[in-house]
Amino acid sequence: MIMPEHREAFVRRYEQLQRVEHKKPVLDDQEIRQIEYALVESFNSRKSVTLTLYDEIENKRLIGIVSTISTSSRQIKLTVFKDEWYWIDIKDIISASL
Repeated sequence: MIMPEHREAFVRRYEQLQRVEHKKPVLDDQEIRQIEYALVESFNSRKSVTLTLYDEIENKRLIGIVSTISTSSRQIKLTVFKDEWYWIDIKDIISASL
């Protein structure tokens, strides 16, 4: 039998180890251009784009349409449903495909 505080400590330690092992990949110029192309194409033609976002524990995948591109703040607004959207930092995107 595991006491709740021991379980919580175990889970925290496991998550810390996962963060150390899961490092953000370094993108080359071609990958960056491909991401930028997919974002602009989604914005211009209202096509759905699939984004993979870096997270310390586990990468996240979002599918939607780019409705706004803010070059000054380096963010995009990804509309997932009619009333649901996310502001995403472009630096967090590790892959994008149409």
